[in-house]
Amino acid sequence: MAAGRSAGLREREIRRGVRENIRTGADQIKVMASGGAMSPADELDTIQYSPEELRMAVQTATAAGKYVLAHAYSSAAIRNCVEAGVRSIEHGNLMDEATAALLAEAGTYLVPTLSTYELLHRQGAEHGVAPEPLEKIRMAHEQGLRSLEYAYRAGVRIASGSDLLGPMFEHKHRELSLKAEIMPTTRQRYAGSSGSPRAAAGWPRSCRYTSATSWWRSTPTARRSASTRWCTGAR
Repeated sequence: MAAGRSAGLREREIRRGVRENIRTGADQIKVMASGGAMSPADELDTIQYSPEELRMAVQTATAAGKYVLAHAYSSAAIRNCVEAGVRSIEHGNLMDEATAALLAEAGTYLVPTLSTYELLHRQGAEHGVAPEPLEKIRMAHEQGLRSLEYAYRAGVRIASGSDLLGPMFEHKHRELSLKAEIMPTTRQRYAGSSGSPRAAAGWPRSCRYTSATSWWRSTPTARRSASTRWCTGAR
C-alpha cells in the first residue's frame, strides 16, 4: 500500500514539474531516462524513470500540445520511453538491434550525438574531465556507431544534434562525417541533418534555418524568438 502511495506521489510530482516548465515557456520537455556520461553517481545503463512516470510526463505534455524527448543510452531505458510515447531519443549509444526495430515501428526519432563522445574521448582529460566520466565516455564512443548502424538498417528516423559546448562547438560538423560512415549517401546524410530534426520538433516544411553559430551566441530570449521565426517561415 505504501509503495503504491509512493509511486502515485512521484507521478504527481512529475505532472507538476512538466506543467511548471510549460507554464514558464518550454516548447518541449526533456527527461533524463537513463544515467549520464558526466554525472558522478550513476552508470550509463541505469534507468531513472519507471514506465508509469514516463507516461505521466508524456500525457501531461501532450495535453498542453507539447511533446517529450528523452536522454537515454541503454536499450531498457529506450524501450520504456518508446512504450510511453516519447517522441525522440537523444544519444542511444548502447541500443541493441531489437530496440532499434522498436523505434522504427513506433516512428520514434533518434538523435545521436557521436561527435561529442569522439572529441571528449580524445580531449576530455585536457578539459579537466575526471577518469570516471572518461571511462563512460569511452564506452559511449565505442558503441555509438554500432547503435547508429542498427538504427539505420531498421529504418529509424534519424536526426542530428550535439552536446558540444565551449571551445568544442566549432567541431559540430564532425557529426555528419561520423554519420557518413554508416549512412553513405548525400541524401541520407542531409535527411539526418535538417529534415528529420525539423519534423521531430513539429516544425512545418516551410521552416527556415539560420546559422547555428549565430543562434547559439544569441541570448536565450533571442533564441526563443528565432525559433518562432523559423517555424513561421520568416527569415
